[in-house]
Amino acid sequence: ARIEIKVILDFATDAKSAIKYMLESAKTHPRCIKNPEPVCWLREFSDIGIVFVLAFWIGDVHEGRNTPQSEIMLTILDVFRREKIKFAQSGDKNS
Repeated sequence: ARIEIKVILDFATDAKSAIKYMLESAKTHPRCIKNPEPVCWLREFSDIGIVFVLAFWIGDVHEGRNTPQSEIMLTILDVFRREKIKFAQSGDKNS
């Protein structure tokens, strides 16, 4: 089964590094299968930031999708915090 994670990052983000970190986060998860490999695309430029989509596959959907998705998202969050990669901010910061 394919799982997708949408991530919106600040425009100042080094897009190539962000993609690298997201792919590494998926590849290190034990339920992420090796073939096909995880993929990550820069999907669009939105009003608030750069939109990426990480896609990876798991071998057994009966074991559930939510746990590997959540665990990979937590890994991405940890890596982005460590590397000081900022998520996009919606709304006016001065409000």
